[in-house]
Amino acid sequence: MELNNDFEVAAPLDEVWAVLTDVERIAPCLPGAQLQEVEGDEFRGVVKVKVGPITAQYKGAA
Repeated sequence: MELNNDFEVAAPLDEVWAVLTDVERIAPCLPGAQLQEVEGDEFRGVVKVKVGPITAQYKGAA
């Protein structure tokens, strides 16, 4: 399966990229995502994903 979607943002590329790569700002936009800990430039969190009857939870650091 391949999903595609395009949209335009009326802002300079560097400003848009800064928001998209700001984990603390973007995590609340992702359903099921929880940012649990921020230490300097390291982030720990959990993402819970549900596809039909199957639910999976992932923990990780970035």
